[in-house]
Amino acid sequence: MEFIHILWQILTTELMGDWMLLLWLPLAWLAAHKGQRVKITVFILLMSIVLQLQVQVIKSTGFAKGFTGLIDVELLTRGLVIHSIFIALFLLLSYLSPRTRSEIYLAAALSLFFMSFFISSLAMLI
Repeated sequence: MEFIHILWQILTTELMGDWMLLLWLPLAWLAAHKGQRVKITVFILLMSIVLQLQVQVIKSTGFAKGFTGLIDVELLTRGLVIHSIFIALFLLLSYLSPRTRSEIYLAAALSLFFMSFFISSLAMLI
């Protein structure tokens, strides 16, 4: 079990660093339909940028483990888990709705983006 923990630390800090959400891009290109690939790519890139901004803003206040310190998990790890859940949900929705109008697709993307932003912000503040 310790080996898995060490391997995870190396993967998150050394190899991918703070941009681990970009690992979703190959899966997104495979799961998405032809007209949705660019939109999913932009969605994942924006989620990665927002995660970086959230972590940097909270760390700049001097609270590296959140404001309360109740959860002993790094901010980046909390954000990765929550943003990854929402990216997986968006991929599932994209896969299950191949002929969705672009307005509806954009509304779904914005809804999931803001839900992910607010929930991850709350999780990082705790």
